[in-house]
Amino acid sequence: MLCVADILSELLSWAPPAIAWDRDNIGLLVGRRDASVSRVLLCLDVTPEVVSEAVREEAELIIAHHPIIFHPLKALRTDETRGAMLAELLRRNINVIALHTNADATRHGLNHILAQSLGLQEIEALDPVKGHLRVLSLRIRRSEGETIVLPALAGAEEQVEYDCRVIEDDWMRIDLRAPSWRTAEMRRKFGLRLADIPHSFSEYRIEDGLPDYGIGSIGTLPQEMKVQTFLASVKHALACRMLRVSPYRKDDTIRRIAVCSGAGSSCIPTAIAAGADALVTGDLTHHVFLDYQRAILLVDAGHYETEHLFIGLCAARLESAVFENNEKIDILQARTNTNPIWFE
Repeated sequence: MLCVADILSELLSWAPPAIAWDRDNIGLLVGRRDASVSRVLLCLDVTPEVVSEAVREEAELIIAHHPIIFHPLKALRTDETRGAMLAELLRRNINVIALHTNADATRHGLNHILAQSLGLQEIEALDPVKGHLRVLSLRIRRSEGETIVLPALAGAEEQVEYDCRVIEDDWMRIDLRAPSWRTAEMRRKFGLRLADIPHSFSEYRIEDGLPDYGIGSIGTLPQEMKVQTFLASVKHALACRMLRVSPYRKDDTIRRIAVCSGAGSSCIPTAIAAGADALVTGDLTHHVFLDYQRAILLVDAGHYETEHLFIGLCAARLESAVFENNEKIDILQARTNTNPIWFE
């Protein structure tokens, strides 16, 4: 049977911790790595109602977008909501994993899916992750290396670029460009292949951004669209009861759109610099609308509304995962609506 560690490893290979906000709290937050798992419940927030749903459904693992523990705990009191919820999870042996800003910023992650849901094309990261691009240089004896390494490179995994060149008559150098979280595994794989052949590795960092990774996404609509039409499509796509929008003229049109799931006010200057006509996000304040109303169309669709796509995204990722011995788990999407805001 699969255990928590198997599922966590799969999820973190997709949404690596290296791209999370440095003060985020992600990974296994409640439970133990060796706990067996046959059923998983996916949710946006862990609330007492979600915990009750996990108990009813006999789920051993909850995977949430928002960390159940974010700020340091100074007390664990069972006469308060959070303490009682944590105690119930421990009592029921229910484990909890959080995938937060790493799921936001990963390749084809939450922001990419949000952009797709609004009909955007040519999607790329709004603020690409920097400092995580590496060049892994492999120096290898030429004749044996061409026989063993080049066929493997021909089927290189995604996110890895490479080039080969002869540096001496009997030696060649292969430079592989990859994200930082991939290089350790690449060293291991090539080291096994080359165990009996003279070779060496060196690695250095490149400051270029990783275009598929980063907070927010930006893309274009298939054609220019009137603002009113676009806003109607946002409400439909994200199941919004209402939108909060900066002032616009009736005949205004837009095409280049930025998105940032959750709270995205920090992305506004980046969206403007990228030439976005509009930014769709959540949690915008009065003064943010006031300060930027002439620079960009701001669309506050809500924190929950721009993030609830995480549940389906995570389900799709787990459904496509290939675990050892082709083991499977039941994947349930929470029925509990955790949106803490009502519209009257």
